[in-house]
Formats: sequence, structure tokens, C-alpha cells
Amino acid sequence: MLIRIWNYQTARENVAHFEAFEQNYGLPMVSRQPGCLGVELVRKRHEGQPEGPNAVYCMISRWESYELLQTALASQTWREEIELFLAQGFGEGNGVTYVYNLVASTL
Repeated sequence: MLIRIWNYQTARENVAHFEAFEQNYGLPMVSRQPGCLGVELVRKRHEGQPEGPNAVYCMISRWESYELLQTALASQTWREEIELFLAQGFGEGNGVTYVYNLVASTL
């Protein structure tokens, strides 16, 4: 199994719109891809620290295999969702993605 983590930041004034977009479009699109085992969106907490100008997120998705993840990323559906995402004005070019092999889990 693979874990894909997409780190992203958006301006605080975009939080409500960003979260609604991901809940209504991003997460459902990812979760419907063949080989996706689940997807979550988390927002960083600022425990005891002042909030900065941006909200920080991670989208965590689990995949059956690297091949199925690559097929999803290359799909027309994924490309269309990215275009729709970019059209929302959340900010461009600040996302970073990491892919990990699952080594151990209690889930």
C-alpha cells in the first residue's frame, strides 16, 4: 500500500471556500479513483502560536499500488479537477506532494 500526502497552503480568507471545494469536489474525485482506499483532508492546528497568514493542509490518500496511483494522476478526471481547483484562486504553485510505502500500521 502507498500513502500520498499533498501539502498545501491557502490564505486564511480562502479557508471556508477551500474546505467546501475539497469536500464537494476534491475528496470525492480522489476517492472514486480505482485503487484509492481512502482520503482525508486535515488542517494544521496552531497550538499556543499565533496563526499565520495562511492555513496549512495535508490531503492524505491511501492507494493499493503505485501503478493505480499513477493511472489516477494521469486520468482526464484528475486533470479536470486540477483545472477547476486552479480556477478557484486558492493560490498556485505552493503544493508539495510526497508518496510513501506503508511499512507498518495499526489500522
